[in-house]
Amino acid sequence: IFMEERDKNIKIDSLRFLFNDYRINAWWFEVIEMYRRVIFIGVIPLTSSITSKRASFGSYLAIISVLYYREKEPFKYKFNNSIAYVAQIAILITFFAAISIDLGVMMVFGLNDFQIGVLLVFCNLLMSIMVIKNGLTRFKKLKKKKEDIQVKAEKMEWAVEFSANKFKTTFASINKTSVPASDILVFYYTSFDIARMAMRSGLPAIDKFDGIPFTFRHPHQIDIIEQSIFGNKDACLVLSLPRVMLKSLKGYENEKYLCCLPVGILKAMKPLYSPSQILFIKPWIDNLLMLPPQCILRTYQLVNDSIENPASLSNKFKKSNKNTLNM
Repeated sequence: IFMEERDKNIKIDSLRFLFNDYRINAWWFEVIEMYRRVIFIGVIPLTSSITSKRASFGSYLAIISVLYYREKEPFKYKFNNSIAYVAQIAILITFFAAISIDLGVMMVFGLNDFQIGVLLVFCNLLMSIMVIKNGLTRFKKLKKKKEDIQVKAEKMEWAVEFSANKFKTTFASINKTSVPASDILVFYYTSFDIARMAMRSGLPAIDKFDGIPFTFRHPHQIDIIEQSIFGNKDACLVLSLPRVMLKSLKGYENEKYLCCLPVGILKAMKPLYSPSQILFIKPWIDNLLMLPPQCILRTYQLVNDSIENPASLSNKFKKSNKNTLNM
């Protein structure tokens, strides 16, 4: 939880490069890491003119590094801790090899300098092999995640014949299983085409409301005020949003069942989402203010036919958002 809060805090963006790779309780570790590198590169070569003494001093420091990285695990990602630990072991082996070569210890085992060099190359290549393997694994996971997003973006559940009780029980189930305590279930009504686009790229802010309007009411509860706000009730988007982010809807402050996600919140959220998580990235490239599709839990089809023209959809996104960006 604390890691998520730190990642969302835009006030520390200018300093994030110093601690972003580390866990909360190791935010200071980059300073230690820089001093460690300075000692290994700049101090050890000056400690003695004798190779074995320099290598011995380096070995002591390498042992300390191995133990520290193993016990502390400062990085927030498990693989980074693993590769750092292996790197410290490789450094330790390199210093041991330097001692062995200088003192001729390896000759007892029938190993010459060339053979020792081959072993050292292998030890150092091991890290590269680990990185490549991890890269391939992550690529496969990202590909699978992209496919899952694609499936979700194309899924619109049939709810044309849902009764009021069916909607009530369905949303109660969603609220119980998918909505954290800090969030609340909200609804957005729109056309088929905008609903499909929202599942692919997100919901655009609307200049008229200084954000994105939502309602707490189910489809069977919609009144004339909500119809005038949303304009279309072909589809229903069900979203989970933090309560603290929602404000009264501009022009409808007395209507407690209406709310708005302000443009200020959307601007703050924008850097937090990776393009790899969004199927249709063009509105984001065009710098439109959008609520990302990850916030959409379900999409329901409420009528049989659509009257929206898909060719005009991109322009509609831009029109609804054009003045919001300049605020």
